[in-house]
Amino acid sequence: RAFALDACALHEQSSLWEACHTEGLRLVRSLCDEATHLPTLREQLVQLTASLGSRRESDYVGAMLWHHSARSTEYLSRYLECKNQLDSHRTAPLVSQEQQEGDG
Repeated sequence: RAFALDACALHEQSSLWEACHTEGLRLVRSLCDEATHLPTLREQLVQLTASLGSRRESDYVGAMLWHHSARSTEYLSRYLECKNQLDSHRTAPLVSQEQQEGDG
């Protein structure tokens, strides 16, 4: 309840919103300083990229999920193809025997 009341106060009082916005930006700049965190992030990305192959090979659950996801997509595709073929046969105009005899 207090959270909702505070959210309403922020919405209704522009000076309070501006003060909180300014403080939020200050916190983000101090806690997420690019010069401090970017080298660590880059190093982590380089390490992860270098070991990507071995990480994928050892990820049995991930491989299993990818496999079953691909198979379910294949079966859905087959189902839709069959359904469309059946629908086109059902909606095809029926030719009466009299019309066939008249054409022949």
